[in-house]
Order: sequence, then structure tokens, then C-alpha cells
Amino acid sequence: MTTTIEIPTFLEGILARDTQLRGAVDLSLQAFKALLEDNKTVFFPEYTDHGIDHVEGVMRAAAFLIRDPAGVITAEDAAVLVLACLLHDVAMHLTKDGFVRLVSTNQQWRIVEKFKDEPWNVLWADYVMEAKRFDGRALQNLFGSPDPINIPDLKEPQLWTEEQLKLIGEFIRRHHHRLAHQIAINGMPGPTSGQLAPQGFDDEFNDIAGVVARSHGMPLRGTFDYLRTHYNERQYRQIHPVFLMAVVRVADYLQVEATRAPEQLLSVKSLRSPISAREWSAHQAIKDARTDADVESLFVHCKPDGVGIYLRLKELLTGIQSELDSSWAVLGELYSRYTTEGLDTLGLTIRRVTSNLDDEEGFAQQVEYFPRRAAFDVAGVEVMKLLVEPLYGKEPAIGVRELVQNAVDAVRELDEYLRIRGDKQDVVRACQEADVIITLKQESDGSFWLVVSDRGIGMTADTIQNYFLKAGATLRRSASWRKVFETEEGNSRVLRSGRFGVGVFATFLLGDRISVSTRHPDEEVGVEFEASIDDEVIELGKANRDVGTTIGVKIDELVLCQLLEYDEDWDWYALRQPSVKRFVEIDDVTAILRSDQVRASASEWPRVLSCVTRTPILKTPLVQRSELPESGSLLSPGWRRITYSGFQDIQWTYGSAPPLTCNGIIIVQRNHRPSTTLPVVRPVYEQLNLAPTPNLHFSPPSCSCFDPNGLLPLNLRRNGLTRQFPFQQALLESMLDDFLAFVLVTGPTTPIGCGAMPELYLRARYPGFHIGPGPGHLAPLASAPEGITLCEPWLLQKCSSGQIVLLGWDTSSGTPQSNRDLELEAALKQQTVTLSESFTAQDAANYASKFQSSMHDIVGWQLGSIFMRRDLQPNPRLPLDKPLWQNDGWTLVSLTDATENTQEFQRLMEMYFQQGGNDFPYIFCAQLFRKESQIVRTPLISQRWMEVLQTPVIPYDRIERRQKLAHAYDRLRPYIEAWEAESQLEIQRST
Repeated sequence: MTTTIEIPTFLEGILARDTQLRGAVDLSLQAFKALLEDNKTVFFPEYTDHGIDHVEGVMRAAAFLIRDPAGVITAEDAAVLVLACLLHDVAMHLTKDGFVRLVSTNQQWRIVEKFKDEPWNVLWADYVMEAKRFDGRALQNLFGSPDPINIPDLKEPQLWTEEQLKLIGEFIRRHHHRLAHQIAINGMPGPTSGQLAPQGFDDEFNDIAGVVARSHGMPLRGTFDYLRTHYNERQYRQIHPVFLMAVVRVADYLQVEATRAPEQLLSVKSLRSPISAREWSAHQAIKDARTDADVESLFVHCKPDGVGIYLRLKELLTGIQSELDSSWAVLGELYSRYTTEGLDTLGLTIRRVTSNLDDEEGFAQQVEYFPRRAAFDVAGVEVMKLLVEPLYGKEPAIGVRELVQNAVDAVRELDEYLRIRGDKQDVVRACQEADVIITLKQESDGSFWLVVSDRGIGMTADTIQNYFLKAGATLRRSASWRKVFETEEGNSRVLRSGRFGVGVFATFLLGDRISVSTRHPDEEVGVEFEASIDDEVIELGKANRDVGTTIGVKIDELVLCQLLEYDEDWDWYALRQPSVKRFVEIDDVTAILRSDQVRASASEWPRVLSCVTRTPILKTPLVQRSELPESGSLLSPGWRRITYSGFQDIQWTYGSAPPLTCNGIIIVQRNHRPSTTLPVVRPVYEQLNLAPTPNLHFSPPSCSCFDPNGLLPLNLRRNGLTRQFPFQQALLESMLDDFLAFVLVTGPTTPIGCGAMPELYLRARYPGFHIGPGPGHLAPLASAPEGITLCEPWLLQKCSSGQIVLLGWDTSSGTPQSNRDLELEAALKQQTVTLSESFTAQDAANYASKFQSSMHDIVGWQLGSIFMRRDLQPNPRLPLDKPLWQNDGWTLVSLTDATENTQEFQRLMEMYFQQGGNDFPYIFCAQLFRKESQIVRTPLISQRWMEVLQTPVIPYDRIERRQKLAHAYDRLRPYIEAWEAESQLEIQRST
């Protein structure tokens, strides 16, 4: 039978010896001809050719590679070789329907024993989890864009995008060699199974051809167990499978001539994947390949037009040489002893690959670039030695923090690991009083150590080698960690604080030698070692111990004194679970006096020697100063909660707590000692001035974040943020909602008047307000005829008739009594009234500046008239020499023409003061008028007030308040309930 897939003459001659095999070969080639001829690799639009030309090229290369002087190669060998060349990349032609059938859960594709094959649906699920976590660089390299790709819906392949097709293509590429084996056995996956498969061969023959095809994507020796179990790796049924594997894997490399990536396609295709573009360009750069005078050497002539293609070609040629070396080694092992059968003569026609790139200096003279790899790199340990101290400062406490956070992470990981496995009873964890124990101790030889011991997941030897001891490497980014501890959506299942991969090096801030003992639950024995940062070789010994990790750092007397004297500096943990305890176990502190180092440092650390006055008792516990609510727990009084995507929980408070905590590890300490070199870095709060007036400034709350995904933008020193919170807007809204709930629950129930309680308005007792020192600021709240409102210019305009009254309260007068002048009281209650902050008699001398401060805060309002005590310092802006009225204690000044409203108010005030007015609890009473020409901007706090309350005033009567503002009570329910509960607690405490 004639076929359009041409078999090399050498193989044709061998196949001619067995017409039955030749017929089967022709049937198989004919079966796949249409697929290869169509050459539509839907999942690989940007790859080099994998059609008929590629198959023929690989067969030609295979025929060229065979060295068989003894005529050992049989027709069976030739048939298997042709079939393997046909199958080795045929998976690249998989159709959409075929892929769906391949990875569907109801498809039971044969699992090939000895290769430890996972079911295809399981492989696909694992790949999907990995793909969801591709970073920008991986996405850029694989798919030409850093943008994430949505996982394709297997039920709707007709809707798959080009990017989703390439995502599937990457999965097929990784496993195409395995699929070649299964196609040989089961046929090509499609709408119905077995339609496209090798023809005319029995199952064993198909299986062997499949293994040969499969071998080009795996180590050659990795096939031996399978062959030994089912056949024979040296020879079976006149087939020499391992020799054929060596031929195919090298032939696939050598099929690199320019025709594999036709230039005419490049003119109409835009190669967006850098990897694909580099492959095409690499093939185009190979101009010639020939055998040199040395018949066992292949010379390749290349013309790379840039360093990227140059480096890719160097990698390609190095790969070919590596395959040649390993193939010759395996062939020697299997066949060299069998001289009588002539098997020792089997080999490859070439042993070496050379190129015009080998002479780097000579090649450099021919191109316009320097042919060498250049990239940013670091000098390993030496760089870390240079960076650790400048980065963290001379702070031993930082070393403790790194050890503690890693230990807490390990405990959480083991808890989750055992939960997933469901075999908690099978793991023997380290037996100790707490999940993490930090001990400052003295050994029998007199040396001092800081030891951190945990009941966590421990480390394997591989983890120690590749992550613990490697600067910048973090296990959390590894595929193995993500597979266990991340969800399908790519979210971490556990809270984990470590993220930068420099923790072990920070421990050298404590001392220059560490001791490590650890064991992972999957290991029968543990690992232990001692090392310093300068050790060139670290010996990892075996340790018989329970699951967990113990890390000790040898410290000198100066570090010991610092840790003893400032034990609050290394009190980094603020949760109850996992449990953390700290102890001091030092018998003889007075021995420190003999240290010349400590004596010499007394001037730098003036308090450091005071620690010798202590007499530590064996195993003295140290106090954990903060214990914050757990993630998702019932919150303590004063704590509030917000939700934000990616965070497990976010809690905040104005109460006593560290300013910023992440996963229980304190980021910003409270009241950090001023002598430290570590600065107090407050979180980056922006927009906290929620209104343009100082009376409504909020203090930054303390935040406790539970951040499993590492979204909090911590700086490298972990003592602050690099930018504002991701949840900044949600936090600001929560702060405002909490304040609104506070006003609804505790807001005054009477308007400001001569007999009202001014302090209810002045401070409003809200813990989040930051009031500047001294008097002169306005009260946060104001009273209007219909209810209370914010003392904020925009809202004041909304709830007044164009004028307001500003009162300056004399706090030295005590609590005002009910005023006898009911007419004046009633008049005040019909005004929108606000208070100026806490004036006293002592403030009289500075009255002018205080009053101006109050006036400055009320943007958009101007002074009309003012009653004021005559003992106040004259204000140059007031025409005190032209009073409208005055007596011995008071004076009335007006800056505007009288109106009906001002005349009535002035009449009442004059009458009141003429009758005595000695019990008037204020030092001034001013009328303010709106400036019609001035536009007042709406601050964030007022926007939120109107958005939630939908009215500028809150009724005085609590029943009416709840009825009219039911919508606000419902929206603010968590905050309302919190303030109601806290108000009840306050009442109980007062009684």
C-alpha cells in the first residue's frame, strides 16, 4: 500500500523482510495520515510544525543515527521505530472533544502499571489548581500576557478562548509523551474511543511501541522497571526496545532543520508567547548540520540574531550532547557484553555535537552583541551578611520574631495537614507546655542560648536544603506547599506569616551559631545540624525525635542583657492559639559582670547592666502582654470587624492593643522604647481627616489582620506598611458606621441650653476622636431644634435657617443648673447651637486666638453678633469700642446690620443679663450667619451620615429616633448591638 508518509530507505529495506509487519506499518500510517496532513493543533497555535514533515524528519534522523554493522536490527525493530516516531508527538493533535473525553471523570483510561500514572481527571484537577496560581512571569512566558486566564468549562468547549486553548495546550505538552503510550494502547481520545489507533499489531507490540514513544519525555532508565516486569529491556520478540528509545530521543532533538518552522508562517502569525517565539527563531537560526571529518561528530552551523536565541541554541546543543552521553552509557550497560549476538555493535552514528558557537571569542567577533548570559544575581550568603544588620538594625528582638512567627506558622500547618489527612492520632508531636516555647537559658558549660521549640510540621532534609538555608527562597511559593495548603481558588488554607525567605538569616542578629533539630510527620527520622553563617559545608545528621522543630541560637552576654532588660521587645505574639510561652532559665546572672564586652558597652546601652540586679529563678515565665480576639471569634467589648476579599478576618479597636498585628504577630509595638534603633512606624492611614474641622478627626484604630494570602503590604523589615491597607476604604466606612451607631445609641436626648449637659456634646465620649490639646476646638455634635447633628459646616447648613449660635463653655462653672429664664432657654432650643471646646477662666488671656480657632473651623459661616465677658482679652477684629450694649460683666458687639431674628435674640440676651445672668455657664454667646457666596464641600463623614441616616438630624427622643431611623438601625445592626451591650456594661460598672 502506498502512503504519503515517506519511510526512509534504510528502514524500508529492513521492513521488506516481513511483509505482514510492513502491511501493519502502512495501515497505521494511513490511519493517522489525515490527522497529520490536516496539522491543526488547536491547542498549539504557536508551536513548531508537528505534522507529516515533522514525523518524516524524525524518522530520517532516526535512520541516520542507527549504527548496526552486525545487522542486528530486525523488521520488528523497524516497525516499532516507525510506529514510535508516528506516535511520539501525536498527542499535540488532540481535538477539543478528545481532550474533554480524556479528562472527564467518567472515563476510565487504562492506568499503566509501574509508571505510577495518575488518572487523567486527577492530573487535570491538579493542573487547574496550579494554573490558578501562575504568577505574572509564568503567564507571560507561557501565554504571552501576564493577565490571569479563566479555567475553561469542560461542558462548553465551543466557548473556549484562544488563551484557554493554550492553557490546555500546556497541560497536554507536559504529558504528551505519556499520552503517546496510551494512544498506542487505547487509541486517540475522541467522541468515541479507539477510532484512531495503530492497525495490524497485537497488544504487546503496540505497548512496546508506546513505551518507546513515551521514553522521549522521561529519563531513559525510568522505563526499565516496566520493561523488566512485562518484557525484557535488552531484547524481546526480536525487538531491542532500549536501543530504539535512544534513537528516538536523540532523533527528536536532531529534527531541528529550518523547515520545521516555515518562514512563510511567520509573516502571517504574531507569536505572543516568548517561549514559542524563541523556539521558532531557534529553528530558523540553524542553517546547516553535517558530519565533520570525525564521522562520529555532528557539526551544526547557527546564525542567532540575538543573545536570547544564542542562549536557546546553546541549551539545545547541550541537551543533545547530554542525551548522546546518557544514551551511549545505557547502551554500553545493556549490550556491550553480548558479543556473540552482535549486540555490542549496536550504537549511534554520532557521539558528539559541535557548533560554530563553541568558540565563544571567535563567534563574538562575528555578531553585534556579546554572546554571554547576563542577568541580575546575588552573591549568596555574602549579600545576606551585608544586608541583615542594615535591614533590621542591631535588634536581637527581630531575630526572636522571625523564629517565633516561623514556629507559629509550623503549628498551624501541622494542624491543617492532619485535618486534611484525618490521622491525627498517628503523629506524635513534641511534648511541651505550649505549642511554641521560647526559652532564654544557660547551658551547663556556662554558654547562653535562646531556644525556640514548637509542635509544628517540622522540616524534611529537602526543605532544609532548598528553603531554610537558601536566602530569598520561601516554601510557601513552592508547588508542593501550594498543593497541600491552598484551595482550588488559590487561597491559603492556613494563616502564615513568613513570606520573604530571609528569616533564618535574621536569627544571626542573636548570635553567630544556630542548632536545629526537626522532624516532618511523613519522615521516620528527623534532621539535626549546627552551623554558622560562614560554614561552607553543613552536615545534616539524623535525629530520633518527635514531630516538630527546635532551633537554638548561641548568644553572647550583651545580647542576653538586652533580652533580659527589654523582654517586652521580644513579646511578639498576641493570640491565645496556637499557644506561646516564654521562659528564662538562667542560674547565675551575676556571671555577666565578668564580661568585658558588657562593660565596654555600658555607655552605648546605659541600662544594660541593671539586669544583673535581677535574680532569675529556674524557669521563670515572662508575661504575654497582649491577647487579641481569635479569627472569627466572638469579639470582646470595644472590638469591631470588617470583611474583605482575601482576608480571613479583620478586627479593629480604639482600646488597648498593638497598633498593627498580622496573624497574631505584632507588626507595630506599643510604646516602643525610644532608645531602640527600630523606628516606631505607624500604619499608613490616609483620609483619616474625614471632615475639614479638627473637632471631627479620628484617631487611627489598632488593627488585627488575619491574612492567609499575604495581601497585607508589609515592608521587608515587617515593622510597617509599604502602602495603605488594601481594605482602607472598608476600614474608613466601618469607623464612620461605628461612630454613627455610637451617636444613635448614646447621643444626647436634650438640646443645648442653659441647663443642658455641655460635656455630652463636647466630647461625645467617642473613643475614636482625636481632640487636639487645649481649648478652642468645636464640639463634635451640635443641637438643632429637631434633634442632634454633626458640628460640621455642610450639615449645619442643612439643618439651620441660616444662622447658628456658638457657645463657649466655662468648664470651671461646673454642671449648669436649670435656667430661671425659660424664655431664653426656649429661644436657645429653637436655634442650631454648637459649643466651643472647654474654655476656662484661665483661658481668658488667650481668648482671641481661641475664638478665632473656633470661628476658623466653621467654614462658610461669619460672625454676626457676640455676647462676651468683658474680662476677655479684646479681639482686634471686634469693634469693642462700639458696643450695642454692656454692663459690668458683659458686652454685646455686632458686626452686621440687625435683622428681625437678631433683634429678638439680642433682646432676650439683654433682658437675661440685665436681670443678673450670674449663672450663665458660658463665657460667650455668638450668632453666626451663613455666607451665601461660599460653597462648602461635603466631607466624607457627612456623606456617610446622609447616606446611612438619610436626614441631617437625629431625634432627641430615643423611641422616636428608633422609629424614624429604623433603616439606619438595621444597616448598622452589628455596631448598634455592640454599643448597646457596651453601654449596659458601663451602667453595671457605675452601679
